[in-house]
Amino acid sequence: MHFSDQTAASYFSLFMLLMMGGRFVGTFLMRYIAPNKLLAAFALANVLMCLIVAQSWG
Repeated sequence: MHFSDQTAASYFSLFMLLMMGGRFVGTFLMRYIAPNKLLAAFALANVLMCLIVAQSWG
C-alpha cells in the first residue's frame, strides 16, 4: 500500500489497541447478553463489513 515503515507501525499499534478494547467490551457485554447471541451478532456484523469491503473501490 506504499506506506512507510513508520506509518505501518502506527496503524498496527492502533489496530492492537482497538482489538484489546474490543475484547474488553465483548467481555463486558456478555454480562448482559447471552454469549451465543452476542457471538451471532458479531458474526453478522463481520459478514456485513466483509461485504462492504468486497464491494467498495480499491
